[in-house]
Amino acid sequence: PVLGLTDGLSIHEVAALRESFVNLNPQTNRKIEARSVAFLSNADTKDIYDSFVASARTLNAGATPTIGVLTSAFENPWYDHDINVTALKSAGAKVVYIPMEGGMRKALDENNNSLYASLHYANYGNSNSLSTNFHMDQVYPDIAAERTRLCANNAAVLNSTLAGLNGIFFAGGDQARHLETFASKDRSGAYTVLSPQLLALKTRFDAGQLVVPGTSAGAAFISEHMIAFGDEGSSPIAGSVRLAPGLGLTNRFIIDQHFRQRDRLGRLLTALAYNPFAIGLGL
Repeated sequence: PVLGLTDGLSIHEVAALRESFVNLNPQTNRKIEARSVAFLSNADTKDIYDSFVASARTLNAGATPTIGVLTSAFENPWYDHDINVTALKSAGAKVVYIPMEGGMRKALDENNNSLYASLHYANYGNSNSLSTNFHMDQVYPDIAAERTRLCANNAAVLNSTLAGLNGIFFAGGDQARHLETFASKDRSGAYTVLSPQLLALKTRFDAGQLVVPGTSAGAAFISEHMIAFGDEGSSPIAGSVRLAPGLGLTNRFIIDQHFRQRDRLGRLLTALAYNPFAIGLGL
């Protein structure tokens, strides 16, 4: 928004104004920021990639596995697409980018995909983003086209794609954004309304047909009880951690990330005090 120019305008009107200033010149051959596991300097990191793909391959009867990549926790999910997709391809998987995030969840809930495909404004933005990601369809026309294809007809192709995955990888960022991608708020404002996409993933996982890893926020999101945010420090203190529902694939663990670097022992211990049946994992 521009002081004076946009005073009194709704977020929809601001979006329409910004759209009118764009010269449509999509990059049909954009540069790809590629990553290959073959050139990783950390052997343990390479082993994690290889083990993930090998596990998914086993679930697919030894054939090349199909792995989905979700970057919904990133402030601008478009930016995190290339390195994650190319890394898993280099590890031997067929990779499908899953173009979901908090904004898409709202669009799906409102059955408003056609508008969302052309405009990405504040009402359809990720939570806690520092800025709204306008015109990403001009910067990443290939991703925009795939998102439109997957999410058309009330997400019919998206749902069938999720039902055929052998693995799905959750990238890092803010785990609360992963949550808003797969659940909607009830009347009290709590994320209790589970999406068809979340239920589809849980069904495959429970049937032993899906491998689900994640990095950073993606790892924290996997369990039923998720640390949404909290204070740093080594001492457990009541009120120092905020829990939220996660993907719900297991209730046996609570996972916290950047554990030593950000001094998060205290908040994990506090989370375990609220859920004494669980085991805490600090990554």
